Amino acid sequence: MAILPNDNLARIIGNEAYSSRIESFVWISLTQKDPSLTNIKTTPSSLRDFLANHLHQDWALANEIRHDLQFNIIPEHYLNWITDNYRQSRWIQTYITAYIAQSRSAWTPNTSQAVPPPTPAAFQAGIPHHLLRRELSIAIFDYLTSKAFTKMEEAIEYCKRMQHDWQYHTRQDLHLAWLDDADAEKKRDFFWGWLKSRDYLLTHGQSQFLSHEELLIFFDQTRFSATAKEVFGKEAKKTWSQKQRRENTKDKKQCNFVLSEKTVLKLEMLAHRHGLSRTEIIELLVESEAKHERYISERLERKALLTTPLE
Repeated sequence: MAILPNDNLARIIGNEAYSSRIESFVWISLTQKDPSLTNIKTTPSSLRDFLANHLHQDWALANEIRHDLQFNIIPEHYLNWITDNYRQSRWIQTYITAYIAQSRSAWTPNTSQAVPPPTPAAFQAGIPHHLLRRELSIAIFDYLTSKAFTKMEEAIEYCKRMQHDWQYHTRQDLHLAWLDDADAEKKRDFFWGWLKSRDYLLTHGQSQFLSHEELLIFFDQTRFSATAKEVFGKEAKKTWSQKQRRENTKDKKQCNFVLSEKTVLKLEMLAHRHGLSRTEIIELLVESEAKHERYISERLERKALLTTPLE
């Protein structure tokens, strides 16, 4: 990690280490207090001076950030599970916003927090626009834990709980894995129509998912429980399979006939040897015989020879 001994921001916050995590935390601390700074256009080279200039005008916030960096920001290795994945970033933002809403509803003047937590809308409005994906996830996590917890151990425990909940949440993706294969586009179109036909409110006001990630993000909405995701995935898959069977048997007719056990055994051996179904074996044999007229003709000729009396 680079050291910046002659840097204005480093002197103000009491931390000479250079990292995007520190810069992001300082910026979100500023924008949560002054949302007008969320969309300020700056360059990486001028960002630190921009942050330093604003903190120079608010020493109370500067001292608060200095304290948080020293005592409330958890070690980096606890955050290794957070990736640059867009879906994960959206989920973490929703997860943390829900915690803020819950904390606000439970806040009383007698709690350890001197002031009530912000409203979810105010918190969202105070997030710097330039923060994306992993930087965004870690910045809002650092800001939350610096305000919501008085001990670093509590912040670490919250991080572990969030990691566990994310891993549990993504394990439910297995129920939708059948939608991500060679026929993924057709299956997604079918699934969207299936959801609309089941209940139009499920898709009302929503954009149709065009990729598997968008499909998973659609089901990340808090209105879909893990059970709902499982039920929708299984029922839609069953309907899709039935639809495929009907299409595959459109030009086919079921036939029932009795074969000897010996013939059935031979049929099963052929199917196993060639990796085909018994129906496919029968179709191949019938088509071949209809085209070449070889085996039946030979069989009939031999039969005629055996049954014709000698003169």
